[in-house]
Amino acid sequence: MCVKQLICVSDTAWSGLPGRAAQLVGRLKNTRVLYIDPPPDPRDASAAKSEGEQAAKHVTVLTPPPMSAAARRGGFRNACYQRRLARFLAERMRDYGFENPVLWLTDPLSAGLPGRFGHGPVVFDCQGFPPADGPKRAALAETLSGRADLVITQSEGARQALSAFNAKTALIPNGVDFELFQRARDSALAFPNDLFMVKNPILGHVGLLGDHLELGFVEQAAGAHPEWSFVFIGECADTEATRRLREMKNVYMLGVKPQKQLPLYLCRFDVCMSLYRSGEAGRDVSPMKLYEYLAAGKPIVSTPQPAQTLDYADVIYIAGGAAEWTAACRKAATERDAWKVRQRMSYAKASSWDARVVDVEHVLAELEIEQ
Repeated sequence: MCVKQLICVSDTAWSGLPGRAAQLVGRLKNTRVLYIDPPPDPRDASAAKSEGEQAAKHVTVLTPPPMSAAARRGGFRNACYQRRLARFLAERMRDYGFENPVLWLTDPLSAGLPGRFGHGPVVFDCQGFPPADGPKRAALAETLSGRADLVITQSEGARQALSAFNAKTALIPNGVDFELFQRARDSALAFPNDLFMVKNPILGHVGLLGDHLELGFVEQAAGAHPEWSFVFIGECADTEATRRLREMKNVYMLGVKPQKQLPLYLCRFDVCMSLYRSGEAGRDVSPMKLYEYLAAGKPIVSTPQPAQTLDYADVIYIAGGAAEWTAACRKAATERDAWKVRQRMSYAKASSWDARVVDVEHVLAELEIEQ
């Protein structure tokens, strides 16, 4: 199998925190990639068209035409935008000498794009199903699945759902930058300044803090154990639950950190927390942070959500209730099991983005998606 040319129309930008699409298509071997960033808002004065940023030896990043708020809601305005985007992509194909490239799509809003310009096979890399933003997106995801030559999903639940619209649907979970996150095992890493006054044991969480998480478990554990420190890295939604946590003396919310700095914090965590709630919010997530915790080798306390967590039950402390959660944290904080550390890192290496790309290449080969 050889995909020589690929156009990725992504819903996450190449720069900043690397998303799934960038991690996967950027690692395909011997493949030239035109990576199309999400469309800017037309009111953004800095949204001038990019002439092409050479992000890597084989990847060129382009900024598409602006997209209005109305077009982002689907319907007629979105259909008009997809025709405009198709013309843009046809022009860029000529500019960069692309012929019959694989078209890799990540956003259901792109359902109207296939067949509008001279591309080759279509891959829909579904970022989550059903989408969190409503039934219109779900309907578009179903339509795009039916039009694609291959559908890739992050979770088994999404694979089962979208298989009804395309028999060529494969499960490829998210992955981890293993080389980066295994650095958390190095105790010689620089000590973050904002952790100097935080006492051990530190129970840490990386990622968005909001109502999709079981924050009540944390509140109860923090109240029962004032000698424990709870550290949160990432954005924090303004909710009643997060406001209560902020008021607790042993809870520290340190904000967003660049990805390259995350191993410095994970290195100092005694326990890593995964807190997805049951229900739609956590059912079909493929948790990148879980794989990052595994790569760091740290003890992990997790709810039973998402289902992929259960694949690592031999090295994760799983708790479904608040009292059980506190007990699991107590056990994890005193873990002294070298086998579990090695096994976590082994699981993470098998879940690296490099390993996931091998899986992608195998699926493309089996379905004879090539040029």
